[in-house]
Parts: sequence; C-alpha cells; structure tokens
Amino acid sequence: MVVSTFPLESWETRAKDVANRFYTTGRSPMAKNGMAELDPELAALIQVIARGRSYADDTVDLKTRALCTVSCLIGLGEQPYIETWVANAITAGATVEEIASLMSQLFVYVGTLKSVTGFNALAAVRDRLEAAATDDTP
Repeated sequence: MVVSTFPLESWETRAKDVANRFYTTGRSPMAKNGMAELDPELAALIQVIARGRSYADDTVDLKTRALCTVSCLIGLGEQPYIETWVANAITAGATVEEIASLMSQLFVYVGTLKSVTGFNALAAVRDRLEAAATDDTP
C-alpha cells in the first residue's frame, strides 16, 4: 500500500543541504522550541518540507527566498525568527544594506511597530556579525 507519492527521501537530502548552507552546524538556532521538544517528528517533517521542497527549489534563488521569509516574519512581528532569517539571508548573499532597504519598503505595508522590530533584529544580527569578525581578527 502506497501511503504517499511525495519524494520525502529526496526532500530530506535537499533539506540537509539547505540547512548546511544556512547554518555551520547544520541546525537552526530556532531548533530549540516547544514543537521540537514536544513533537519532534512533526518539527522535523516541517523542516523537510520547508527546506527540502521549497528552499531547495532553484526556481527562485536561496537569497530571494530568505528575503521573502524575512519580509513575512516582519509582517508577523516575530523578532527571534526575524533574526534567524536575517542571518540566513546574509549567509545566502544579502547585504545589511539590502535588508535595511527591504525593511524601509515594508514600513508602508506593516507599520511602525513591526518595522522597528525588523530593524532591531537586523541591528542585533549586524552587531553579532561585527563582534564575531572582531573576535577572529588576530
């Protein structure tokens, strides 16, 4: 009996590749959450679908997908997730200036509070990256 015709094994492999591109550890900083703790199978399946089917699809490049995700999360006002995805967008090739420009555009659509939340997330990621670069300097 066939339960599904979805190519889950392929998506799993592709999801791991995307995770490795975003995170040096291959694991998101947001991986520690209530869903991952209480229903780890569901959390893993969501990541396989999100990364393996969507983010790995090269119809739209990874940088653009990450920037779209940043935009959606700013609209929701979820700073911890915004920070994760700002870092992902930078890892995928976006610059701080590009992300700030995107956030300025979003202001018209999402309002002051959510825009400020987005800018706070961007500033936090920028500060962490600058601190890491300073720590690595001999």
